[in-house]
Amino acid sequence: MVFVPSVSAIMADFGADVVKIEPPGVGDMHRYGHQIPGMPVSDNPYVFQVDNRSKKSLSLDLKAPEGLEVFRKLISRADVFLTNYRTSASEKLGLTYDDLEAVNSRLIYARGTGHGERGPEAEKPGYDSVSFWSRSAMETHMLPERGAARLPPYGTGDHPSGLALLSAVMMALYQRERTGEGVDVSVSLLGSGAWVNSNMLMAALCGAEFQPRRSHVELLYAFRHYKTSDDRILKLGINDHERLWEAFCHAISRDDLINDTRFGSLTLRNENTIELNQIIDAVFLQRSIADWDQALGKFDIPFSPLPTYQEVAEDPQMIANDILVDVNDPQYGKFQMVNSPLEYGDYKKVQPTAAPRLGEHSREVLFDLGYSREEIDRLIENGSIQEYQSLGLPQ
Repeated sequence: MVFVPSVSAIMADFGADVVKIEPPGVGDMHRYGHQIPGMPVSDNPYVFQVDNRSKKSLSLDLKAPEGLEVFRKLISRADVFLTNYRTSASEKLGLTYDDLEAVNSRLIYARGTGHGERGPEAEKPGYDSVSFWSRSAMETHMLPERGAARLPPYGTGDHPSGLALLSAVMMALYQRERTGEGVDVSVSLLGSGAWVNSNMLMAALCGAEFQPRRSHVELLYAFRHYKTSDDRILKLGINDHERLWEAFCHAISRDDLINDTRFGSLTLRNENTIELNQIIDAVFLQRSIADWDQALGKFDIPFSPLPTYQEVAEDPQMIANDILVDVNDPQYGKFQMVNSPLEYGDYKKVQPTAAPRLGEHSREVLFDLGYSREEIDRLIENGSIQEYQSLGLPQ
């Protein structure tokens, strides 16, 4: 839904010609991700938009012999094939690397899996919420002292996993330039989650002794959340403890803390953390988030307010770095979407277009493959392909 499509969305940003293949009928489940109960309400399929911008949609029945023939013709011309099918499904449809390598020996075959290609759970279904977040212990780490944790935001494990798979594809393309031969690559949500949480997992692998979880009042001052006078929250992220201790005291106008014998070193600040946190909690409650933004910024203290989603959407720093990019949709008009995070010298990314409707480019793609109008009409009639106009959906 998100993981593998996000890879080709980034490739499309840099000019790749991407054909998204979906089954006739309802297509990719991700088209309806915005309708999941609890998601922000909109007619615009916003989650599908970001991962499928600038693509062509071919609605193709791979179980039909003529549909599979169309697919193989596409593969014969392709540089990269991306799939999230499990091995059993790929074998059943004739879509394994060996199947497609016989059609195009230069093909880069890239798979995104839930739990890897080997082992007893290789065929287990996987989504980022369980395979990435839960299995890596990140969710365990963030679980509140009482009650269940809130679910991670939609797709937040998929996108970093997609960047990992993109890296594998780029390395494979480089290898092909040197050898002339294609190769198969893969990334799992399970492995990506472990990599993201590798610092804490390494502690377990090295036999480290895990300390009891601290409550909020016991956390080291440098990494806590603080409430401000206007009922906002900010978070500190001070890693350079010794260098920035005095600067921090100046920033919060508590110079008296610099030489306070209770807090004179990181060890002492940790030992007396509850006392220190009580002092700092009270200080932050005296001023607004805007005041703290100026005061902490003046002394180069790493921190961030906890913004609303709307504030992020209007963030001048995001806009200055083209992290938000304009898109025009024929149905939903002009809106912005999140840009891919890669920059490449002075190369200008392609201006993104809206995500395609299901089967919107079926006829165009087949024309490019050399099919005649009559042949395409016949394939539509027998259900091997489906085009957008035949679905009875609004144009």
